[in-house]
Amino acid sequence: MGGLFFTGKNLRWLMLVLAAFALASGCSAGREQSSTADSNAGAKATSRAEAPAGSSSEARKDSASSPPKGDKAPGGASGGYRQNQIQSGQLTAGEWSDLRHWDWWLNLMNNREWAQYQEKWDMRTYQRVTVEVKTDNGPAVDAQVTLFGGSGQQEWSARTNNKGEAFLFVNVAKKQEDSPYSLKIAYGQQTKTVEQVAVNGGLPLVVNVPGDGKQPDAIDLMFVVDTTGSMADELNFLAAELKDVVARVKSENDNRLSVRLSSNFYRDRGDEYVVRPFPFTADVDEVVKQIGRQKAQGGGDYEEAVEEALQDAIDKHNWSGSARARLLFLVLDAPPHPNPDVIGKLQKVTASAAEKGIRIIPVASSGVDKNTEMLLRTIDILTGGTYIFLTDHSGIGDKHIEPTIGDYQVELLNRLLVKTINSYIQ
Repeated sequence: MGGLFFTGKNLRWLMLVLAAFALASGCSAGREQSSTADSNAGAKATSRAEAPAGSSSEARKDSASSPPKGDKAPGGASGGYRQNQIQSGQLTAGEWSDLRHWDWWLNLMNNREWAQYQEKWDMRTYQRVTVEVKTDNGPAVDAQVTLFGGSGQQEWSARTNNKGEAFLFVNVAKKQEDSPYSLKIAYGQQTKTVEQVAVNGGLPLVVNVPGDGKQPDAIDLMFVVDTTGSMADELNFLAAELKDVVARVKSENDNRLSVRLSSNFYRDRGDEYVVRPFPFTADVDEVVKQIGRQKAQGGGDYEEAVEEALQDAIDKHNWSGSARARLLFLVLDAPPHPNPDVIGKLQKVTASAAEKGIRIIPVASSGVDKNTEMLLRTIDILTGGTYIFLTDHSGIGDKHIEPTIGDYQVELLNRLLVKTINSYIQ
């Protein structure tokens, strides 16, 4: 009977062959796995790099994530997330208007987890009156609308936006009721009073006034920027992008607008300066130079002198007496100090901004926590603004928390700024 027979020598030879074959197979498999991993990593990197260009198609959902850090790293140090030097057209951002999603905001504030922040800053937005002022020829833009309580005391005052809307609030810094309410509307040389005004956040109260409905051409744009050590990326962006943003706004409005700009910078007490202001000018090149001369330094603790910067910006600058829009972009990554004097000053300056028609639009940067987010959203609500926040999609700077909002679109920040400005003037 025939069969396969191995001697000791042949058996050793066979074992060597099998071992060599197994080693070769393992190396080949390893190379294939490595090649596949490299390919997948390359695909992810490409997707990440291409995300900003396709930003308008990407939506994000609500998140109640905790803040990534409690303190800013002094001197501009980051937590290892900074990847490269900022270049034009890279920062990504989203936008959310609580005024346009009022039920969402009220539901949020009905949750004690979130309502605590309004109590902390002693500014409340629960009771709102929306007024829409119209003429025979369209919305009454920049009309002064003032809400009075039953005792005749002024509750809130605001100016109408480009749609003729004014957002008024009751009991912002106090809890007692004071009704019935009445309205006084001043438009041009005309005034009108409305009695028995109901306080609710529902349908707007529509008021018709005499007038031609002509819209002013003046646009005031102010940038109030935190220049402590963690804000280098945002400073670089403004220097690189502001001229293009303004040019596009003018172009997309047929160059019919009279645009003035002002740049203002702030740090904290004990730093080289607290507030460094510059007056309004029509010279965008001069404003770009002002921004380019600034350095991101100082800070060290978390809170900064936000209330001092806002008070200077709102009360010590020559804002246009008649304007289609007055927009204050507050670029920051930290809250003010939460002490009674600061809170009182914030209350007054927010009310002053609303009365003058200055809409505060935060640009929330890395380092903003939930406490700061809720404060900023409260301020933009009270002044008729909206909330802009940087996102991680650019891969630039420290990480950014997800805001507690609904779906939003990720866009390049320069495009979003142009779109936001246009939404207040078109």
